[in-house]
Amino acid sequence: MIDISAYRNYICVYTLKDQIMKRIQIKGLLIVLTMIMISAVAVTAQNTNTLKGKISDNTNKPLGNVNILVKGTAQGAKTGPDGTFELQTASDEITLLVSDLGFEKQEISIDFKNNKMVTIQINRT
Repeated sequence: MIDISAYRNYICVYTLKDQIMKRIQIKGLLIVLTMIMISAVAVTAQNTNTLKGKISDNTNKPLGNVNILVKGTAQGAKTGPDGTFELQTASDEITLLVSDLGFEKQEISIDFKNNKMVTIQINRT
């Protein structure tokens, strides 16, 4: 007669070992996926530049509802009643198109290495 008790113990140990290895693999996979997601968020956050500014006329009177558009994109903003605006972009260099009724249209180049805040004066037509 064959004693199978030794085989039962071997099967139990092997099954337990498989379960532990699967858990370790799943935890490792979750850690890797979490690190990838954190890296993606960090890269996205680093590529965003915020430009703040104020637009006024040639007498320094703040101008509200002035249209500001990033040239070559559909991205833009409007100034608030106090003439201020905030614009976020992924580019390091942009050209702003500034326009309002009764004022000259202007193109202003912005380099984010040197500028984070701008003051723009536009002239009446």
